[in-house]
Amino acid sequence: MREEELERFLTGYTTKQHLLLLMQHNRMNVRIQTENNQFVLAFNENIVELFDFEEDQNYDVELEGSYDTISSILTGELKLRQAARTNDLLIRASYRKLLLLESIFYLSKPYRVV
Repeated sequence: MREEELERFLTGYTTKQHLLLLMQHNRMNVRIQTENNQFVLAFNENIVELFDFEEDQNYDVELEGSYDTISSILTGELKLRQAARTNDLLIRASYRKLLLLESIFYLSKPYRVV
C-alpha cells in the first residue's frame, strides 16, 4: 500500500470534525490485507493510528482485497459493500461496524472543487 493513499485518508479523517463525532466513545481495529501487505487501522475516539499486523490480536473488521480495491476504498472512490458485492473484497465484520467504517471511508474523501 502506498503511503500516499493512507496519508490522504488519515488527513481527511482527522481534519473533518463531523467524522470525529462518528467515533466518539467508540473503538475499532481494522485489519487490511492486500496481495503483499497487511496493516491495521486503529480508531480510538478522535484518533486513528496505523500499526503493523499482529497475528494474535482480535480485530473488529477484517478486509481482504487487491491493492487497487483497497486503494479505491481508502480514497472514497469505492464503497465497501459495493466492492463486496462484486467479489473484489472479503469482509469479516458485524453489519453495524461495516456501515460505520463505510461511512468513515466515504466521508473522509477529499472534496471536489467544481
